[in-house]
Amino acid sequence: MLYTTCNDFDQQSLIKSAQQNYENYDVYILDDSYDKKYIKQIDEFVKKYKDKFKLIRRENREGFKAGNINNFLKNYDLEYDYFVLLDSDEIIPNNFISETLKYFVDEKIGIVQANHKGTRGQNLFDSIGELGIYPAWTAFIKVKNEYGVVTLNGHGAIISRKCYEDTNGFPPLVAEDLAFTINLMNKGYRVLFAEDVICEEVFPIDYLAFKKRSIKWTQGNIQFFKVMWLKMLKLNISFFKKIDLWLSTTSLSLSVFSIFVVIINFSILYPLGFKYSHLYILLVFMIVFLITPFINDFIFLVNKIKFWKLLSYILFCLMLYTSMIVCSIKTLILTLLGKKRSL
Repeated sequence: MLYTTCNDFDQQSLIKSAQQNYENYDVYILDDSYDKKYIKQIDEFVKKYKDKFKLIRRENREGFKAGNINNFLKNYDLEYDYFVLLDSDEIIPNNFISETLKYFVDEKIGIVQANHKGTRGQNLFDSIGELGIYPAWTAFIKVKNEYGVVTLNGHGAIISRKCYEDTNGFPPLVAEDLAFTINLMNKGYRVLFAEDVICEEVFPIDYLAFKKRSIKWTQGNIQFFKVMWLKMLKLNISFFKKIDLWLSTTSLSLSVFSIFVVIINFSILYPLGFKYSHLYILLVFMIVFLITPFINDFIFLVNKIKFWKLLSYILFCLMLYTSMIVCSIKTLILTLLGKKRSL
């Protein structure tokens, strides 16, 4: 089990995740922290539980999270057939290893990606936001298992060591999970989704944390597409699966671009005198564009939670994601120009 962290350590999540009903496994903390507070916390934790957890640090932090994982798997001669990826605040169930291993029914299954739900909300912001995590994972990715392409989501997943070695490790990108998926598919491997293995993750605790994550995801997706688009184009998969993969990996950027086009039309072109013979079509497009992402959540949650809570969630998401429009457009433009966007 590989617990990756950088200035973000949750010892209770790690302890719970390490309590597996499988006997033959080890737990490694891959620490890229530079904040002395977290370095001290991790040192004290490993000293206290030295028989259970092993600590690995590297001299540099090159290659983002991918570099952290590659540093361990390529430089330490350890004989493991599979490894589990954990985020710092994630909790995997105690049957995670034993259940996910059952999915490796042939040698071409390289990764088993587990399901996730939102838990441990600490305030109103993340308690409402986390309602959308389980519907997103369960509904969207379950369908991809049969008709589309399941991708690695960076955590809550178990990976075959042979698959890792055949693809030469994780590409040193922010979106290392997506890039690794493309590389393994080019080698004939595939990713499976384990709907019945449900891990726990957390929604960003406040608006600033959400904004920071949004910036990272936008930058990561643009960087990924610039590097991997040709490999995606050459994949030997069906046309429908190729469309699904392209839409999945570019949806964030396309959404930002679509919003940008709408803003340009209404704030600049229309006031300058450009007339639309069918303005209502653009208005309908905007309304559909706004509500489409929440249709799945509404159908999934309508019979599971109280209606007022569901309505609060929909309104919360509309306000939250709409408020990110300017930030997302700026991030998109700066990333395309090769500049890094900071919070």
